[in-house]
Amino acid sequence: MNGALVAVGFREFSGGDANPISEDCYVEENFYGKARFVDFNEIDDDLPLNSKNSRIIPFEERLVNFLHATSNDLCFANMKLKEAATTDGLTKIFNRKKISEVISYELKKREKSNVLCLIMFDIDNFKKINDTYGHDMGDDVLVRIAATAKGCIRSHDSIGRWGGEEFMVLLPATAKDEAVSIAERIRSSINALQWEKIPSVSVSVGVTSSRPDDDIQRFYKRVDNLLYFAKTHGKNRVVSEDFVI
Repeated sequence: MNGALVAVGFREFSGGDANPISEDCYVEENFYGKARFVDFNEIDDDLPLNSKNSRIIPFEERLVNFLHATSNDLCFANMKLKEAATTDGLTKIFNRKKISEVISYELKKREKSNVLCLIMFDIDNFKKINDTYGHDMGDDVLVRIAATAKGCIRSHDSIGRWGGEEFMVLLPATAKDEAVSIAERIRSSINALQWEKIPSVSVSVGVTSSRPDDDIQRFYKRVDNLLYFAKTHGKNRVVSEDFVI
């Protein structure tokens, strides 16, 4: 209560005259660096109907309205901050920090008999796209590829931008052959995209499944090695320990 009174700049005074108003409420408003005080009792247009005659909004009503508006503003601000902290600003999928947290959480909570699969893919010749067609086109490629890949996975899977032109997809409780099928769907869907100014764009994909003794670093290293194999053996393909497409 006291904090709220300070926040709204409440000022209480007693008048010695016959003025029926014994208290008032002022809000300090910063306007281009200059502070001025606004008396809400002088604002007539927004007064409730039952208060227009007296031109006084009860302090409790003003305080409730203020706290309600402030709570909404804080809630919205917190939502925006959470989005900024977990979402890649360009592609609107998870950023590296968030997808790492999801992978770590799923890896730690799984039963030893349950298997997670991890897909890592990279846009082939992306530097050439940027150098030849410009960074705006490069950004468009990233956005469309992220949206296409997201449309190829299931509702309980997670996708994030790992960095630059690399992406990571986590598939909980998924057998490796199913993960390879999803990875191939991602690869073929991206390769089938039509572009106005550039030829087709392809991705190279690595797929691995978790092992009982895995920690997150082993998990990452294995899928990264498989992606590297795909990149150095022709590109535009899916590679796992058991499959080469």
